[in-house]
Amino acid sequence: MTVRPHGTIPEELRKYGKICTFPFLHGVYLAVNAITDLYLLVDAPNCSGFKSEQIFGTHDLNSTLLDVEGRHRIVNTGSHVANIADGNHEGFIGAYRKYAEADFVKAVAYTSFPMAAIIGTPYDLLVEDADTRGVKPSIPIPGRSLALDWDGGYMDALKWIARKIDLPDVPREKNKVAVIGYFMDRNEEDHRANLKELKRLLEDGLGLELVVTWLSGTGWDELARVAECDTLISLPGARAASRRLMRRVGANLVEVDLPFGLEATNRFLRQVAEATGRQERAEAFIAAEARALLPKIKWLALKRFLGSRWTYAGHPLYIPGFAELAELVGAHLVSAIAWTSCDPQLELPPLRRPTAVRFDVDTLTYSEHLVAAQRDLDLIIAPAEHAPVPRWPSFLEFGFPSWGHHALFDEPFVGYRGTACLLGRIADRLEDKNYFID
Repeated sequence: MTVRPHGTIPEELRKYGKICTFPFLHGVYLAVNAITDLYLLVDAPNCSGFKSEQIFGTHDLNSTLLDVEGRHRIVNTGSHVANIADGNHEGFIGAYRKYAEADFVKAVAYTSFPMAAIIGTPYDLLVEDADTRGVKPSIPIPGRSLALDWDGGYMDALKWIARKIDLPDVPREKNKVAVIGYFMDRNEEDHRANLKELKRLLEDGLGLELVVTWLSGTGWDELARVAECDTLISLPGARAASRRLMRRVGANLVEVDLPFGLEATNRFLRQVAEATGRQERAEAFIAAEARALLPKIKWLALKRFLGSRWTYAGHPLYIPGFAELAELVGAHLVSAIAWTSCDPQLELPPLRRPTAVRFDVDTLTYSEHLVAAQRDLDLIIAPAEHAPVPRWPSFLEFGFPSWGHHALFDEPFVGYRGTACLLGRIADRLEDKNYFID
């Protein structure tokens, strides 16, 4: 019998692995899921509809992508081998017309599978034929499944909305701000609590008025309120959409860190404060929040976190925050896998101990990573689909998709309150080193 060393998989089996990421359309669907009256037409076979089921009622208990009366917010043209050769024009026009004529539809976006994009279907002309009244805002999201994955799909949706949304001609107000690029992957109380925390940071902390967040589970008309804002706050990943809006609105633009973790939240506030002339107020708020938060986590740091070794797999947006959060409590994020097929261009903060970040990883390599984690590490943080099997006690489900963990009440993970809540969840998964007596 041949015994293979730990952490090796035969090269002949590597070809059966797949890249650890989600497709472009997953990101587009998540963006649509975060705008209550935006509807999406996908020029694709019926199988494209199954992606909705990976969000509706599974990851997001409050999703409205599907509807019992058939008013689904994502539909497809039913393209197939027989009709795709001529572009399936009739199928596209027929499906789009149903959306264009429905009173409950505020705006329509459209995208496609690669096979439809490759043949060069003239979607803009088809939309003109379909919406004869021309009253529905239409948002083209070019199908880039061959070039981008889910993160690119979400940010592309924001970019095209920023280009095409009708903005009112209203005067900007100095105190009003908008946050652009919040990655809202579900409408449950974790993300809704995050939005409340962002509002608290900006309003209670800096005395600004947060008018709208892209995206935040609002309706289409609410997004247009960005035109009222004098300052746009751009989160990582949404720089293109933010700059487009800056040019259209004429607002000031400040590019900030995601407030994920204590230090990142401090930087977020200082960056916005510097751009808006509120530095003194920001420092007072930061000091007050530190006095409130740090004593709460002091004993947990000593009893649960100190010396523990973590690994994370998931959206690259959260890797810097987890690395910094671990360091705050005396733990170490030893490794992280960015769930993307593209170089995420992460900027890690200065750390005492480095975090090994990998991307473009295949599923077999990830399986090796989990085996090593079970042997060498104390905690795995990952979404449900990429949990170790069988699950071991020190696993924290975080990110998309979350099939086992749902937030029914406020459970933020950004800002100061999010830091406390997330550390509480992590502490629950780690063993109290002083509790058990041998």
